[in-house]
Amino acid sequence: MNLFSNQNSDSDNGHRSGNSLNALNNNHSNPDSIEDVEFREPNPETIRILQKSFIFLIIVGILVGVVVAAGVIYILHRFDITGQPPQIPIEQIE
Repeated sequence: MNLFSNQNSDSDNGHRSGNSLNALNNNHSNPDSIEDVEFREPNPETIRILQKSFIFLIIVGILVGVVVAAGVIYILHRFDITGQPPQIPIEQIE
């Protein structure tokens, strides 16, 4: 008994259009007509903009990190979460 048998006898797996969804079965392009893409030298203006954007994002990330860290430290001190619990002297325990 085959649990995964194909109930549909249509060769396009139920699709009535002549266009198959499987990209491997689409033979519309001729392999001889494929051309290599030429390597284009990037625009110096684009490189400069990307470098400035990268530096700007790094600086903004560092500043946001410093502000968040300062906020966490402030909240920890505000609610005295960093304080140590009172120590009971050993003499009183015995």
